[in-house]
Amino acid sequence: HTREKMALEAEIRTLKERVAHLEVSTAEEKGREMMLLAQDLEVLHKREEGMQVSMSLLRRQVDRLQPYTSPLPAVVVDLPTRQGVFQTHSDPSHLASPPIVEGDWGQN
Repeated sequence: HTREKMALEAEIRTLKERVAHLEVSTAEEKGREMMLLAQDLEVLHKREEGMQVSMSLLRRQVDRLQPYTSPLPAVVVDLPTRQGVFQTHSDPSHLASPPIVEGDWGQN
């Protein structure tokens, strides 16, 4: 969302420039420009809220993925050991579990 954020910041800069310009304009211009500014600020605010919402949605998605992704950094860390085995720092017992044989239920 960086591009969106930069666009927002650019628009905010433009609004600030317009406010600065207001200080040297006539009362009638001021009134008209103030109305436009108020509308633009409202729109900007809504867009910013929208961005916040989509950011928190993204964060939630990432959090949901967390259980699947958490062992990955450990794998990456252990790659240089060159043992030919990816050691994850998660519980390795699922690797060592014996193959399930028919009728073997409930014995492990």
